[in-house]
Amino acid sequence: NEDVGLGAIANYNFDVSLDYVGHRIQVTQLVEVVNPGPDLWSEIVFYLPKDLQSDRFVLSTVRVQEGIESSVTQMQVTSDGFLVFQLPKYIEPNESRIVTITYGLEALPVDLQTMSPIGDVGYGQDVLQLANWYPILVPYISGQGWMRWSNVGSSWSLTSEVADYNLLVRAPEGVIVASGGPSERRGNEWYFLLQNARNIAFSASPSYQLKTRTEAGVTIYLFHLTGDGFAGDAVLDATTRSLVMFNDKYGHYPYTSLVIAQNHYRSSVASGGILLHTGSGYE
Repeated sequence: NEDVGLGAIANYNFDVSLDYVGHRIQVTQLVEVVNPGPDLWSEIVFYLPKDLQSDRFVLSTVRVQEGIESSVTQMQVTSDGFLVFQLPKYIEPNESRIVTITYGLEALPVDLQTMSPIGDVGYGQDVLQLANWYPILVPYISGQGWMRWSNVGSSWSLTSEVADYNLLVRAPEGVIVASGGPSERRGNEWYFLLQNARNIAFSASPSYQLKTRTEAGVTIYLFHLTGDGFAGDAVLDATTRSLVMFNDKYGHYPYTSLVIAQNHYRSSVASGGILLHTGSGYE
């Protein structure tokens, strides 16, 4: 067998300003990347999901830091959707760099008739959804380099290393934001902490209502739209049965919460119009 490394260790921090009416976000994304070794790194590579390979994605600034020092870095956006940072100095094993990327992203209008792959970053009458909405650090394979793949569109199942995520969404008054992990709200600022996950997504709506249920030590948080409470009860019933079946077949579900948010359209990576998030808790 090939000696495949565990991959890069990443910690993502997002500061998102949400323009719900304008269906767009402005993002400062800070990613701390640690080289687990044994290779030396001369570059850092991110993948741009489908919605970021369009004129709806506007890249503003990029910066790579070693400690408090910023380094002069060459950046290239490749034709097959990768964001490549060429580094002036190797990253040694166990060393880290902080990559800061600021950008804007606009969502597409979708409805119940819209078919995948459109809709990862989309909005309908009542919901704005953002999945696969940020530059994603690609896996690193020891002895081979950063993983690349053919640009086959958004039908590609994105792969990424397990990472930790801190997400702050600054939303307009009256807009409710749903995402995974422990949550805290301070006025119109929504904070989420998601650990040991492969990605993070969120959705927002002024019409969200919340139902909760606890099963086998797992609290289910269901955000449904006004008027869909009956369907929300059915989803809670189905989720409860699924948790019981998961525990019976695979062992205890490894998180203490499961967040489900209605998106009101069937396109994108969400199945059946429901976006799933998991996390270690919820406040």
